[in-house]
Formats: sequence, structure tokens, C-alpha cells
Amino acid sequence: MKKLTTLFVTILISGQLTAAEVRIGIGDVAKKISQSNLLLLENAERTYQASEAVGVARANLLPQLNLWDWVGFTFTLTDILGRVTDIAPFLVPGNWFRVAEQKILVNVERNAYHALWANQILAGKLLYYRVLHDEALLKEIDDNEEMLKNIHAVVRTREILGGLPPGTSKTVEARILAMQEDRRALKALIRDEKGRLTYAMALPVGSDLKLTSLLLPDIRNNHPLKYATYEPRVLSISPEIQQFGHLVRVIPYIKKELRWSFLGTSSLSRGVAGGIFDDIPIQRGLGFGRGATMAIIRSKENQIKLQQKGVTETIKHQLRLLIESYNLDLENFHTISRRKEIAQELFKELNERILMGAEVDFQELTEVSRTLISAQTSMAGLSHRYFAHVDRLNRMMLTADYGNRPQLERLFPAEKAEDDD
Repeated sequence: MKKLTTLFVTILISGQLTAAEVRIGIGDVAKKISQSNLLLLENAERTYQASEAVGVARANLLPQLNLWDWVGFTFTLTDILGRVTDIAPFLVPGNWFRVAEQKILVNVERNAYHALWANQILAGKLLYYRVLHDEALLKEIDDNEEMLKNIHAVVRTREILGGLPPGTSKTVEARILAMQEDRRALKALIRDEKGRLTYAMALPVGSDLKLTSLLLPDIRNNHPLKYATYEPRVLSISPEIQQFGHLVRVIPYIKKELRWSFLGTSSLSRGVAGGIFDDIPIQRGLGFGRGATMAIIRSKENQIKLQQKGVTETIKHQLRLLIESYNLDLENFHTISRRKEIAQELFKELNERILMGAEVDFQELTEVSRTLISAQTSMAGLSHRYFAHVDRLNRMMLTADYGNRPQLERLFPAEKAEDDD
């Protein structure tokens, strides 16, 4: 009875560990990542916190009463003025400036989330295309290996009968072994890519992903892309560039903080996005360090503008490379297609000659086999790159799956704000 129980438990555990088959299409990737990606959900929480921090900052402008601080307090004019930041924090101009800064810096967090959201979707879709590319290549290797095995059987028979020199079959066998090594490496790569896609989509670990295939459209009549057509829109809507624009908008308020610091400095936080300004020293009251502080603020402004320019130039460079690569594939599509057709015809012809008992140069056969694999790899790569190019361009243009700005309100319904009530 004990043995039967152990066997039953073993079978049950084995059944639970069996990978569940999950069928997905390319349209499922963006939807699932938007809803369930752990990195996105984590950053959405941070953006939500930044939004709520604005309300906290506004509330901190109201009087703050700490009973322990008021023990022994004498209501003299000197004591009242000394505690103005507690009694009437709204009288400190720096507090108002900090609230204005937080309202702007929330947009920095939203832009950061927007960029991360788009990048995570792009990364997921590129993994999808890569898996399809590698699976197509794996099928080509399997088909070619099967053909070579048939050839090897014929060659081995003729070698034994004395129709071919000893060792001829080893040339074909070596090619078969090389294909088997390629297949094992490719299968391992596909498992890794599917594992990363599973994690990105927040699916159960070990899910057996089955991807819906995509047909490469006939792109031979597609027109080349022009850089000038896309640059204005890409630069105008880039969340990465907009982030720095919002940081620059904060600088005037920090300058006002410094000018009015003689009426007290603010202790309110600027939030996570405002950490870049935490190293700016704003002294309390009048002092001789104001000039140096103003120089630091101006330098910080120049630093942010230089960073913005650097990001802008990087995006322009990426766009130019993307368009050039896309246009190059358009030019190469016909030649790659023709090269694949020629290699297939030659390989088929040599195979038929061998099966009919004709003399064949097996060195030529090996070379044709390599040429065929190369052509098939090139075509599979072009198909993968085409879909990847289109998605990268959509990402930069924020169109198609990237066209819907992520709505944080969808992630944080109204009842979440009432949890603490």
C-alpha cells in the first residue's frame, strides 16, 4: 500500500511539472506585457507614488501641529516667528516652489514609464520574431539532414560494393554530424528565448510556448524609406527627450527658491525624479554662498540640456541606421531569394544523381549543402529583420501597438486611493 501511495504521489508531481502548452500570437505579446509584466507594474507603482506625492506636498502647506513640540511653548512674537514653518508653512515661498516642481517632475516619471512600457513591448515582440526565425532555421536544418542521411545510405552502400573510394561516406557523415551540432545549439537557444519571452509576459515558469507563424509579405515592390520623413515626428514625441524638457522647466523654480531663501527654506521632497537636484545647496537665510549656488544651478541647467542633446543625437542616429538597414534589405531581397532557389535546385539535382547511381563529386555536394544552409539562413534573417524593422519604426513613431499611451489610471482604479481612508 505504501508503494502504491508513493507511486501515485510521484505520478501526480510529474503531471504538475509537465509544461503547460500556451499558444500565443504576435498580438498577444503587447497586451500581455502591458497588463502583467513585473518590471512595468513595479515602475507603474513608482509613478503612482509620484502622482500622489503632489497631493501630500499640497497638504504640507497647511499648519502642522506637533503637541510635543508645543509643550512649554510661550506665545511670544519671537517664538511664533521661530515656528512659522510649522504654524503657517504656506508663508514660506520655497514650499510653494517645491509644490510646483513636484507637479512638473511627475511628468518626468510618466515619460520614464512611457518609454519603459514601449521598450518592454518592443523587446517582447523582437523575442517573438527571433523565436520564429530560429524555429524556421531549425526546420531547414532538419530537412537538409534528412536528405543527407538518405544520400549517406546510398553512398555507404556504393562504397561497400566498391563503386566509390573508401572513406567517401565519411565526408557526408561529417556534414550530418555538423548539422546535428547546429540543431542542438539552436534548440538550446530557442529554449532560452522562449524562457525570456515567458518571463516578459509573466506566464508560468516552464510554459511550453507555441507561437503562431507569420508570413513574410512580398516586399520586392516596397519603396525605400526616407529619413527626413520620419525625423520630425520621432523627435517631437520621444518620451526620452521630453523627460529632459521637464527637468529644464524645473530650473526657474529652483532659482526662485534661492532668491526667497531668506524667508526660510523648504523641507519638502521633490520626489524620486527630483533626486538630480538634491546636490544643489540652498542655504537658509541670507549668506555669502548665494552667488556660488546660483552658478551651480546654471551649470546643472547646462548639464541637463547637454544630456538632452546627447539623447536627441542618439535617437537620430538610431533612426538613420534603422532606415538604412531596412532599405538595404529591400535591395537584397531579390538576390537572396534567387540564391536560395539556385542552391535548392543544385542540391536537389545532386541528390537525384546520387540516387540514380551517377558519379558525383562529394566535395561539391558538401559545398552545395553549405551554400543552401547559408541562403536559407539569409532568407530567415531577412524575414526576421523585416518584422523587427517595422516594429522598431513603430516604436520610435509611437504608432501601432505603441500608439496607445499607457494609462496609469487603468492600473490604479479609484478605490486604491481610498484604501487608507
